Amino acid sequence: MRRIMLLVLCAAAMTGCNLHSRTLKFSSEGPDREFLNVLARMEIIDGKYIVYTIERAEYSGGAHGLETTMYANYDLRTGQRVTLDDLFTPEGKARLANEIRRKILEDNNVSSWAELRDKGCWLEESEVVATENFYLTGDAILFQFNPYEVACYANGSTSVWLSYRELKELMKI
Repeated sequence: MRRIMLLVLCAAAMTGCNLHSRTLKFSSEGPDREFLNVLARMEIIDGKYIVYTIERAEYSGGAHGLETTMYANYDLRTGQRVTLDDLFTPEGKARLANEIRRKILEDNNVSSWAELRDKGCWLEESEVVATENFYLTGDAILFQFNPYEVACYANGSTSVWLSYRELKELMKI
């Protein structure tokens, strides 16, 4: 992932573009209908963070392909990768999974995990934990779960948006 991020920055510098947002695409197809498509994007958020996004779609045979999205957030002041430990107090990080689970229930219009599992193939509630695969925005955090991480492939990716207002008691900043 770091190699693709470097390519985004190099391409941005070479083209003289505005570094607030830049996108690169790569596609490859094989003789047996296998393919790999990669979209790499870089954005500067509120002058504080640089967020790299890697969207990947691939098929290498079998019943279906797989699409994933990975995020990496960096602090523009320090150049260091931003982790959950940087954003949340220890107590807040311990409670974060509960907030993510609450939001999954809310987004699916159900009131219990049993009701959610009746709607489709979801993991057990205790298996849904906070992920380091998150996207920082000016007013919220998107926690991204790719297929199979919290639900079956048929459910696709699960994106959980939590506003800073919802998370303020859990956060350091």
